[in-house]
Amino acid sequence: MKIKIPLISRFDGEMGGTPAEKPYSDIGLKHWAVASIDEAKQKGMLDYITSDKFQPKKGLTRAEAVEILSKTEFGKQKIADLLNWEKGFGKYVVEQKSSPVFTSDE
Repeated sequence: MKIKIPLISRFDGEMGGTPAEKPYSDIGLKHWAVASIDEAKQKGMLDYITSDKFQPKKGLTRAEAVEILSKTEFGKQKIADLLNWEKGFGKYVVEQKSSPVFTSDE
């Protein structure tokens, strides 16, 4: 599953303008998503990238997607909701008396 960084950065506010320098060596200043990528990097959302290459065609793992989302206000709230047993998943399981993830047929 591929998630594009520009869509993720919208969860946390408006996108900025063109940066003064390239955020990664393989993303030019004329790249269509350079402002979003730079903003996500500045906010620490891309700290999992340890090299100087963004690799825009690579796609994300689930862990990388969670890492990015966990650094947005939207993601922080959703994680808090899931961790709050009474408000999140636990409430659903208790009310429905079943899990939406697993069924008896699986």
